[in-house]
Amino acid sequence: MDRNNNVKRLFCLLLTAALLCLQVSVSCADTTTKWNYEYEITEENTARIVRFHGSLERVIIPEELDGYPVTEIGNEAFKLKRAICSVSVPDSVTAIGSQAFSSCDGIEEIRLPKNLKSLGFKAFSNCKGLRSIELPESLEDIGYNPFNLCDNLKDVSFSGENKLYEIRNGALIRKADHCLISWFHAVGTEDSYTVPKDIKIIGENAFCTCQDLKEVTLQEGLEVIEESAFNGCTELTEIILPQSLKLLGNKAFQDCNKLEEVIIPDQLTDLAGNPFTGCSMLTRLVISATHPTLEMRGGVLFNKERNELLCCPQVKTMGEYDGVYDVPEGTEIIGISAFESSRLKRINVPDSVTVIRELAFSYCENLEEISLPDTVTSIGNWAFEYCTSLRSIRIPAGVDTLPTLCLAHNEQMEEVILPEGLKVIGDSAFALAKSLKEINLPEGLETIGAGAFATCVSLKEVAIPDTVTTLGVNVFRGCTSLTAVTLPQDMTILPADTFNSCTNLTDVVLPPRTKTIGDRAFESCYALKEIQLPNRIRTVGEKAFAHCSSLESITFPHSTRQIKKNAFEGCASLMTVIFPDEITSIGSFIFNDCPDDMIIYANEGTVAARHCAENERMVDEENLRNWDGSIWEKVGEAGSDEDDE
Repeated sequence: MDRNNNVKRLFCLLLTAALLCLQVSVSCADTTTKWNYEYEITEENTARIVRFHGSLERVIIPEELDGYPVTEIGNEAFKLKRAICSVSVPDSVTAIGSQAFSSCDGIEEIRLPKNLKSLGFKAFSNCKGLRSIELPESLEDIGYNPFNLCDNLKDVSFSGENKLYEIRNGALIRKADHCLISWFHAVGTEDSYTVPKDIKIIGENAFCTCQDLKEVTLQEGLEVIEESAFNGCTELTEIILPQSLKLLGNKAFQDCNKLEEVIIPDQLTDLAGNPFTGCSMLTRLVISATHPTLEMRGGVLFNKERNELLCCPQVKTMGEYDGVYDVPEGTEIIGISAFESSRLKRINVPDSVTVIRELAFSYCENLEEISLPDTVTSIGNWAFEYCTSLRSIRIPAGVDTLPTLCLAHNEQMEEVILPEGLKVIGDSAFALAKSLKEINLPEGLETIGAGAFATCVSLKEVAIPDTVTTLGVNVFRGCTSLTAVTLPQDMTILPADTFNSCTNLTDVVLPPRTKTIGDRAFESCYALKEIQLPNRIRTVGEKAFAHCSSLESITFPHSTRQIKKNAFEGCASLMTVIFPDEITSIGSFIFNDCPDDMIIYANEGTVAARHCAENERMVDEENLRNWDGSIWEKVGEAGSDEDDE
């Protein structure tokens, strides 16, 4: 598994609402979609394609969309469009984003624009049908390994002389800093490679997942091997690091499962994390006794200047420590990815440790117990992600921030004890902790990030302290066992998707200061029978209560000004709705798929009255009534009834 891009994990799916994926043959009412292309307008008033919705085999991207010149192909815009076999990109395009055509397996031919200046990282990754490509001489910026996993790509060239890049020795090279960006190989054709003598940097992911590569020669003069450079080279049996090497990146040799021994040169004084995560057969790291910064302690690699544990080899955790490891006294820092993919069952951390860096214990799938002292004041992103056997953890008293994805994907996690001084719970911190039934949030907590508890499917009740002033989107999305929530009293905005798909939610009281209910905030809360809107509500978002199939009535307070489109779509039990006179804007289809015999109370002549009479097809005329209960005689004129986007 390529785990170097942890920030782009499931966290992204939890924070992104589902896109409307419809093919249309004419321009839609939404001016950001035309034909098969979804796009956005840039600051330069040009179009950036953000999504392709077609299933065509031959794609000719237009030069313009609705009069806007197409200048950019956005990140992941064509990702996973496997039916495409050929693509022509117009000369108006100057930038192709990261993973723009990733996993388009069928692409055999692509024409790049002559004015292209920027090509994003992994732009064509996993395009296994691609055998040749011509890069325009106009290119000025190429992200790391745009051709990762293009296993059949052999013929790469520039249309003319490029001042910044060149193709040489089967590799794409950046001239200015002598950086090898990507090695082109075809599966089964080459199992060895000699890096050119003038190369000083091997770039991020440059040889990533070259599974046929058995031998690579690194020559003197090489100074830097960046993150994940040889990640997934599973057949690589030996690596000799040159004496000139100064920096070795995190996960540089991740999952190189046939490596057994690596000699660390004395010039290599800085490791940006653990270069050997997942190297299951690595039994020996050799470091000279006179090395200025690094040393081995009981088979574990340390930076002796910083007292930082850098790498606990996976093979050590399998046998030598019998499943238990005591971090040595005096250790102050647990480094980046230090124990990643370890098979240890228990780890004891001494009082001398103050910092646990990002990914430190990630993917420790056998870890059942870990003791963290109160001296720890900082925990990094993803530090305990995918510790799938860990059932309980106590966060040290000195920690005030639980960062992004810190405890995410821990499916057996049942108990988390949070410190009283905790101020921040980061984005997706507990996402997919499927066994977590309760969580006590401390007074003094100020921020709960986006998706913090998303898909915690066993979580039943939560009380958010009044000290919380910032609540992200998607916080409880998909918490299907959640029945009751207490929200902070000073909250004014309920963010988008807060309770989306909380199918058993029955008890929630909106704070009295609430002014806005965000888009899809209660969508698919099937068990929700009633909700009282506070007297300060001004806006009800798009699909805010869509598919709340048990909701029986709704009364909008006089403060209400805007109800966005599809707000109550699919509310199959909704029988009574009361509108105030003050509403100025109602979106389309707010009662789509609601009962035909629902009764709507709105005084004649108001925006609400006119909208319901003219636009809501599902109500009979006798069910349109004034507040006093009388049936309308006619629909009076009212102010502007604007549809919202």
